[in-house]
Amino acid sequence: MEKGGNAAQRLLQGHYLQLQARFAFQETGHYSSLVVPNGNGRAPVHRWFHLKEAFSCGLLSRVVADTRLEDQPSIRVLDPFAGVGTTAVSLANLAAQNSLRRVTFHGLECNPFIQLVGTAKLTAMQAPTKTFGRLARKVAATAYCGKVQAPPVPDLSTFHNDSYFDENDLDLLLRLRASIDLEESAGAGQQDIALARLCLGASVEPISSLRRDGRALRYVPTKIRARPIRNFLARAAQIEMDMPDERVAVQGRIHLGDGRSMSCVPPRPTFDLVIFSPPYPNNIDYTEVYKMEAWLLGMFEDPLGFLSQRLNTVHSHPSIKREAMDDTGLSHVTDVVAPILDVVPEDHYASQRRAMINGYASDMARTLESAWNRLRPGGDLVYVVGNSLHGNGEQGFIIAADLIMAEIARRLGFIIERIDVARRLRRRHSESPFLRESIMFAKRPNS
Repeated sequence: MEKGGNAAQRLLQGHYLQLQARFAFQETGHYSSLVVPNGNGRAPVHRWFHLKEAFSCGLLSRVVADTRLEDQPSIRVLDPFAGVGTTAVSLANLAAQNSLRRVTFHGLECNPFIQLVGTAKLTAMQAPTKTFGRLARKVAATAYCGKVQAPPVPDLSTFHNDSYFDENDLDLLLRLRASIDLEESAGAGQQDIALARLCLGASVEPISSLRRDGRALRYVPTKIRARPIRNFLARAAQIEMDMPDERVAVQGRIHLGDGRSMSCVPPRPTFDLVIFSPPYPNNIDYTEVYKMEAWLLGMFEDPLGFLSQRLNTVHSHPSIKREAMDDTGLSHVTDVVAPILDVVPEDHYASQRRAMINGYASDMARTLESAWNRLRPGGDLVYVVGNSLHGNGEQGFIIAADLIMAEIARRLGFIIERIDVARRLRRRHSESPFLRESIMFAKRPNS
């Protein structure tokens, strides 16, 4: 959305300004480096798998301090978009440092591979294993010596493109999978098996000529590819190095489930903090971007199963057509998104973009309502979200997710304490003041 523009765009800008005036915005700079995964690649346990879209492992401690939850004798935390467990591991680290006492964490993640990663990390903190290294070396030796037969190449076109994967490297990855399955059937501990699968999943992209780049997997013909067995063992060695010496006193788990309904977590108002970063309405289909790992591990058996997973995710992207949604969850916020719908260009993507905007508002309304039902009176709601530019040139427009979510939260009854603009986002041909990434602090009232 640019200076000037057509009448609909000017109305949208006025709509955003009106919404913004209802909330206390600030730009402290305290969170500028924390809404991106700064430090995660070096921090023990966090570094076991790189999720480009994660926030920093340092964010939770800052939030706990700013909300004064560190003064409580116990703390219960819920993250409905738990990802690879950044919140869970950060919370466990605070417990290990005695910065928090009597810690309980529950998270939800709908992507089966990403949930596996988060669960493996959290479980390693809760009950460190001393047998994983030995199992990983045995798995690698079995695969390398050809003592197991590789399962069929998954029915994903990416794996059948010789430009993307060397046939022998792919065969080794599949034999590693078969070797892990063999150890599981022989009675190996489930924690060791989960960590081995994490190592295998984390090895898929490095041995390919593909790289995650923004919204897609990009072909990089000059990329230096890693060797399958060596990469697997290097990741296993890193896990051995990072494994805590003692159990960390944190209860709870990361559930495989929908963060919008939070149905895996009973709707009792017991949580002190609900913290999350939902998918942004920025055209990224996370199931697609992280598909290779899940397919390689056998989590999807056919294209229909994969499509079903994509259809069951947040409406953050218009890349797939979905059935017309039930608008009952959107009726009370129709006026919040109506001005955005009015500026959608009438082009090939118009219907899908409108469906995404409506769907995203409905998904966030469900998420915030579910959070309300699980927060204790006086509990804190904190989320990180980014706004996105859609369309090109004079037809470009901003989806201000921070304002949409803040207004929905306000209507649900949350007290919006402040919104801190963490980063200004730069995009070509756009100087919109609404192009930003923000962190919102709110509370459920005491009564």
